[in-house]
Amino acid sequence: MRTDPNLTQPRIPLTSEQVGELLAIYNPDHRYVEEAVLQGPELRCLVKQVDYPFTVDAHFFPYITAPTAALLVAQLSYVLIGGMALTSSFRIPLSWTGFIQCRDLARLRFVRVGVRYRREVQGGPQHAVARLVEYRDAPRGFFSWMTFRIGDGIVADAVGQLQR
Repeated sequence: MRTDPNLTQPRIPLTSEQVGELLAIYNPDHRYVEEAVLQGPELRCLVKQVDYPFTVDAHFFPYITAPTAALLVAQLSYVLIGGMALTSSFRIPLSWTGFIQCRDLARLRFVRVGVRYRREVQGGPQHAVARLVEYRDAPRGFFSWMTFRIGDGIVADAVGQLQR
């Protein structure tokens, strides 16, 4: 089902505790989404300073690298889809309990993730937008197509599946 781009639905802020619960599988030092607000099929939030833990100095790269952009896409997906299941802010065929089970069993799978850089984006903080464009419920799981914008230079899209 294609989502309606008309954002007339109410804005629903997520508390830091709710965002923490949505991202509970991540180490607390590597949870980057904060100040999240859902509005219909869209999430707007702030991405805090991103560390790059694979170098001696976590701030060696002053910009968001491709691996960290992919991590941000994953976290934004969890907060978008999980936030909709938690708040019932946008009707999707996934309950809060179903989301938690999928999250805890690592059943959020990406079929495709595409990240494009229009320009280099500093490591943070940056504003980000995630949008559920289309979804469908199938016997094997909930499939979704999402788009992302991080800062003023990273655009991404992903096709994900929450496996049952």
